[in-house]
Amino acid sequence: MSRYHSRRDGNELPAFHIVRCAWLELEICLISVE
Repeated sequence: MSRYHSRRDGNELPAFHIVRCAWLELEICLISVE
């Protein structure tokens, strides 16, 4: 249900979410390496 809601809000939300997830994963990888 939330999927349709976010879709109505705008197409920029999914892209922002993807970038945020990618950044979080990158941070986790960097922390794991250290």
